[in-house]
Amino acid sequence: MNLAALVDEVQAVIGNTDSSVESQIKNWLNWAVLRMARRFDWSALVSLDTTTYDTTASTATVSLASTVKKIYDIRYVDTADDAKSRQLQYRPPWVADRLTPYPAGDAENTPYYYWVIGTTIYFYPIPDESKDLYITLHSWPTDMSTDGSSPSITNVDDAIVAGATARAYKSLPQLDGAELVRVWDNEFDKLTLESNLIDRKLGGWRPRMRMHDAFG
Repeated sequence: MNLAALVDEVQAVIGNTDSSVESQIKNWLNWAVLRMARRFDWSALVSLDTTTYDTTASTATVSLASTVKKIYDIRYVDTADDAKSRQLQYRPPWVADRLTPYPAGDAENTPYYYWVIGTTIYFYPIPDESKDLYITLHSWPTDMSTDGSSPSITNVDDAIVAGATARAYKSLPQLDGAELVRVWDNEFDKLTLESNLIDRKLGGWRPRMRMHDAFG
């Protein structure tokens, strides 16, 4: 369903087709999708980014966009010398600090490791060349802004409507439906969990795993 159809569904449930409430309903629908993304990871929000991020020679870091929720893996790609292309190994920040306390004091080279602090990726060794990064990442959902736009999370329309309906009963006192808030919140919780359990069974889903060696 697109945004216009989702709005119609919520309006039908709450019995309010007032045009002044329509923009609020659109916000509530987007907030419902965001709530779902906060609770669980969804396969529809996983993508491979091969164009946005690159290393810079003599620079230890790359900044992530605010739309990135988490990183699954990073590949350093050298199209001129494939021997240098590799999947970078993840190190927790505290391990990186212990093993490489001052990366700037070591020789620059093709990186082997990365770690993330906030929205910044750190590399070790510090890259000595500007090269492509292929990053498999999990993004936050994109707001639906036009009537024809669809939710970033697919096949969960009933859960989105339930979440927006619960918000409507919380926010519109004229509905006098305080007793229905818990009903719709519970429906949202149930449908979200049910949808995510199915999503985890789809091909390609796996827990977050990291390669490691004797140094962690």
